[in-house]
Amino acid sequence: MKKSFFIFLNYFIFLIPFINSVKAQKSNQELTQLINKKGISENDKFQYLCDISKNYAHKDSVKAYGYLDQALKIAKKEKSIKKEIIAYDYIAYIARYNENMVKQIAITDYCITLANISNDEEVIAYKNCLLAYKYKIINDNENYIYYMLKSLAYFEREKKRYDKLVLNYGNVGAYFGNKNDLNIFGKYAQKSLTLGIESKNDINIANSLTTWGNYICDKGRLSKPVNKVLSDSALNCYKKAIKLFENSSNDMILSSFPYGRTCANLSSLYIADYMNMGYEETIQTLKKSERVCLNINDPSLLMVIYGQLTQFYIKNKDIINAEKTLKKTGNFLNNLNQVEPRYQAVFYYDHMNLAALKDDFKSYREYFAQYDVACDAVNTEKGKIREYNATIKFETEQKNKEIQSLTLIANERKKINYLLITLSILAFLTLIFMYKIYQYRRNAYIKVNEDEAISTMLELEIANREKKIAIQEKLLTEQQKEKLQHNLMTNNLHLESKKIILKDIQQKLLSIKSSELKPISKTISKSIEIDHEFELLQSNFENTNPVFFTTLQKKASNSLTKLDLKYCGYIKLGMGIKEMANIMNIEPKSMKMARYRLRQKLNLGKEEDLNDFINTI
Repeated sequence: MKKSFFIFLNYFIFLIPFINSVKAQKSNQELTQLINKKGISENDKFQYLCDISKNYAHKDSVKAYGYLDQALKIAKKEKSIKKEIIAYDYIAYIARYNENMVKQIAITDYCITLANISNDEEVIAYKNCLLAYKYKIINDNENYIYYMLKSLAYFEREKKRYDKLVLNYGNVGAYFGNKNDLNIFGKYAQKSLTLGIESKNDINIANSLTTWGNYICDKGRLSKPVNKVLSDSALNCYKKAIKLFENSSNDMILSSFPYGRTCANLSSLYIADYMNMGYEETIQTLKKSERVCLNINDPSLLMVIYGQLTQFYIKNKDIINAEKTLKKTGNFLNNLNQVEPRYQAVFYYDHMNLAALKDDFKSYREYFAQYDVACDAVNTEKGKIREYNATIKFETEQKNKEIQSLTLIANERKKINYLLITLSILAFLTLIFMYKIYQYRRNAYIKVNEDEAISTMLELEIANREKKIAIQEKLLTEQQKEKLQHNLMTNNLHLESKKIILKDIQQKLLSIKSSELKPISKTISKSIEIDHEFELLQSNFENTNPVFFTTLQKKASNSLTKLDLKYCGYIKLGMGIKEMANIMNIEPKSMKMARYRLRQKLNLGKEEDLNDFINTI
């Protein structure tokens, strides 16, 4: 896999000048115009302020902090924890570059507190990155690697902050490279390069090429003999990275630490492996690196370059230029407000080498003594740093314990709050339930009372109606009685009159002694008897069934005689043919004929029974 990657890398490096899709980083002028543009959104303005602050981080930290102060105001105005912690991440970066460890630790601690109240994954990723650098300050490398990789895993998954991914994977790889673990160094250097290419940003690609160049340079030097192919590949990486930096046409990029670091790495490679390429080419590379580092004005880079120049001149036995370089180094150190012992140690060490070249034993001893003092100071400073780091580490552990304690307390309070909220909700629901039960019972009670009231009213109404019905029935009964009495009186009068007339006729007929008149007298007597019996029958039926005879007459179209009605009355009373024939003193055959004529008058069908019909009335 490594072989195929090297082939791809060389092919990619060859194609870099022809790739038009590579995006250049915006210059400060462009960013300033964008920040001051009218109608720009707060989100875009925030991002541009962060970008421009990073450009000024290596050149003008005061200006960089000023831009980040504006970004923080936007974050606090929006009450956005994410934006606030991103702005603090940039502030920590500037503090880290200026070696302001106290400020960096203070920012980290504040951001940890800030991030603990947020569940946002991006906020936690920024917190982990800051925490990683805090552990690096106190030389807790295990936690440094752990938190850094944890942070980078999020940004890599979300395809965000390629600048962070490229530089920090390179830093993690370099840590393992310093421990001569080239396998892990190569793993993270390759990841840095892959992400740099993926970002399509020339600065990210340049930084990733520098990291990859460092890896293959170390790999080549550890080979015995030195692997020339790897050295050539490293040389190409540095040159292409420098070209990408320079093609950005951004003054801030050209005065940034990554550009100076790449130039210094190229110079170091020339001195180590390419001295045979010629004096002029090597010295041009070293002079260019000197100009770049002077522009950047970074003490650590300048000391590296001055050391490389002095070493080059001494190797070439160019005493005059070596002395000039050491003089420039001395002037540079004199202009520093505070000279670090390590710079002095390097300075005196170069003087020792020059004195040895000149066979100046006296000067060599003097510089050796000064070098020895500087080394003691370095060791003392290292001891102080170790002591300071131990103090910071202890304080960090204490703060972590406090944070854990506060987190536990906060979690307990959250649980208590959740419990109180749950109990409040339950109490509220209980009150609502009790109120509903009260309403239900009250409505039920009201309904029962209403039902009782309605029932009482209905009972009263029914009683009133029953009274009215009783009164009406009483009135009807009295009226019926009066009517019945009136009818009876009228019928009686009618009968009396009829009897008187018939008796008179009968007396007259009796006076006529003729045998032919006797049957007529008998018939009249029978008629009087039938009329008398019918009147009694009609009187009884009208008392019990007032509509009986009326209904029959309607059915027969008023064609029924009194004798017919009498037959019907006997049938209604349940008498048979024989019983009716005996009562009527006629033959049963005659009775059957009478029934037949009655069926015809009543218009009954063949299937209809006379008795059933009369009984239904």
